[in-house]
Amino acid sequence: MVVAGPAWSEHGPMRAPIDVVTEAGAAAVAAAETVAEELAPGAGERDRRAVADPEVGRLLARRLGGLTTPVDLGGGGVDRLVDLMVVAERVARADGSASLLTTMHLSATWGLSRRWAATSGTVADPDDPLGRLLAGATDGDVWICAAVTEPGTNFFHPTTVLRPDGDGWVLDGSKAFATGSPVATHLLTHARGEGGDHDGRLVTVVVPVGAPGVAVHDDWDGLGMRSSGSGRVTLEDVRLDGGTIVLGGGPVGAFSAGALCGRAFGNVANLAAMAGLAEAGRDLAVGHVRRAGRVGEVSLAARAPVRQAVGELDVELGVCRAALAAIGDEADEVADGGALDLDGAHAFMASFQAAKLTVNRSSVDVVDRAMHLAGGGSYTAGHPLARIYRDVRAGAYMQPFSAHEAAAYIGAVATGVDPDVRA
Repeated sequence: MVVAGPAWSEHGPMRAPIDVVTEAGAAAVAAAETVAEELAPGAGERDRRAVADPEVGRLLARRLGGLTTPVDLGGGGVDRLVDLMVVAERVARADGSASLLTTMHLSATWGLSRRWAATSGTVADPDDPLGRLLAGATDGDVWICAAVTEPGTNFFHPTTVLRPDGDGWVLDGSKAFATGSPVATHLLTHARGEGGDHDGRLVTVVVPVGAPGVAVHDDWDGLGMRSSGSGRVTLEDVRLDGGTIVLGGGPVGAFSAGALCGRAFGNVANLAAMAGLAEAGRDLAVGHVRRAGRVGEVSLAARAPVRQAVGELDVELGVCRAALAAIGDEADEVADGGALDLDGAHAFMASFQAAKLTVNRSSVDVVDRAMHLAGGGSYTAGHPLARIYRDVRAGAYMQPFSAHEAAAYIGAVATGVDPDVRA
């Protein structure tokens, strides 16, 4: 295990919620920290403009786009989800929106790289469609947006449809919360197959953003994550050739082991981003306490109630860190342990949902406590804690499963009841 010691700042030791576990991960985190330093000064201004900045997209693609692509294709070869989580946490400390762009792309290339290595991927033949896509990500020419979410339904019941059309395909549908779509080159989208070999099954399709019929609306106006470009994408009579990457999945409307595990793998880095925001909020608050004091009074740090409030904040942050570390280790064990049966996949997803609820709740609570310590100034729009507070609340709305569905799912798995709310 590669364990990094605490970095010191005026705020004291900046502890990480999790540590990198490979040399490739350490190199990736070093790259992420350098990018974070460049992103941090402009995060507030980008939040005020509320648009996805193309320059940020190009920076991320050039410097971080190949972190999880295979070494055989010139990439960074990061294969541990824990390492990917640390990358997300570091970028989130500087800019929550940029961290979401990063996690969406890197989680996609992580899964696609595993698919490439397990199927056609060889050094001698890197020119298959998937190999070309991953090589493009390595070179900084490909940036992927996960266009999966649809309003009014869930992952297992998409309304977007993929139909065979001669030697190619036709795709129709619409997506919401397509984070990073205004700066992406490709969409990793999700549909139901109608006709052909994928009839009645879930499919994942890689779609060039420039394909006729693809419309990126760039209409995101969220409470937080305002520069993430998480708006709508519509897909109207999108015609794709026979070389399009189409990955088959389980039956529409039914849980499958592969989909359950894949959804957890694809979202663990988002949890780390929420923890990174909490870490950043904590450091801002403790830095304020160390420096500040009211006129004619002792410093804030010298006041017992303030010290107790800092202690309570750190206790809650410890809960967040512990949940994050546990699910990171479990996710890597599952990813490397071979295919699970459906019961095993449900057990893993229940663990992920428990960690997700814990991290989301604790990270919001940490930032809320940080604002109390920082005082009224943190309630002004330009204060970094105000931005962090709005950003960290986004975790509750990330799939799979909403906050009110997650606990019911965990309980259903524990009691042996079918967890599908439509069953």
